[in-house]
Amino acid sequence: MAEPHPLLGEIMNSPLEDGPRLIYADWLEEQGDEARADFIRLQCERAALPPYHPQRQILEDRERELLEKHEFRWRAALDALTSVESVRFHRGWIDEIALECRGYLKESWQLFQVCPLLRGIRPTGISLRWREFLEFEHPFELTALNLQNQYLDGNAAKSLIQSPLMIQLESLDLRNNLIGSPGLRAFSESDATQNLQSLGMGYNQVDLAGAQALATSPSIQSLTSLDLRHNRLGDKSIEALAASPNLQHLKHWILEGNQIGEDGARALVKSPYLKNLTLLDVRANLISKPGVYALKERFGDQVLI
Repeated sequence: MAEPHPLLGEIMNSPLEDGPRLIYADWLEEQGDEARADFIRLQCERAALPPYHPQRQILEDRERELLEKHEFRWRAALDALTSVESVRFHRGWIDEIALECRGYLKESWQLFQVCPLLRGIRPTGISLRWREFLEFEHPFELTALNLQNQYLDGNAAKSLIQSPLMIQLESLDLRNNLIGSPGLRAFSESDATQNLQSLGMGYNQVDLAGAQALATSPSIQSLTSLDLRHNRLGDKSIEALAASPNLQHLKHWILEGNQIGEDGARALVKSPYLKNLTLLDVRANLISKPGVYALKERFGDQVLI
């Protein structure tokens, strides 16, 4: 999605600020492109809301209507790139693209020219080109990497940590792989993870050993989002994590489906380090009614149970 307006440079220089994006939306409206202007405003408004805010669904529905009518136009410049499978818009611009890894290695420069605000990719078929991908010189600062469902194991995790790419990542999604506790321990012991703000490790066979390694790791202090859904944690893992000051900046913590019982619930309730949580997901666990009441009393609407 090439953008001719000079304000794009200001948006690129201040990617976290909504102001330049909203000014650009006003300019688009003046040029007659009300649909794109509305879309930018809607996405900026939704991005500022906490998870599960009732207004989010209303905004998402309006965004979906606009995408159904106009996405083909907003992503038309990508049509020449054969590797692109799907795109994700965030705050009005394409910021993540799912694409075949082999094609990305060939077309990455063109991709960046078309999508100058791109920050993340979701490469498919990456296990066949893992080493090539890790050694590849990316033409833009890749800060988000989605590696869901790629059959990656603990050794793959270790090689990612040792690559130059790791230190620049702010968001890493490794859900539905075979990372296990050894792989999570490698993340916990590496200084290269110090910039990570979001880590997805759901469905990865992580157990107590991995949780203990994470809890004692000072390199994960920047995490604001941690997804550990459907692992093998149990109460002792939750006790270790809830007692860790390294997780005090967490805002989103997903613990769904981890066989958490009364002891784990009690550890969460008593933790002095979970004051910043806006979402705690403990659905599909083994928490009894007293534990549910205690969690709701401590976390209020922030807990899903």
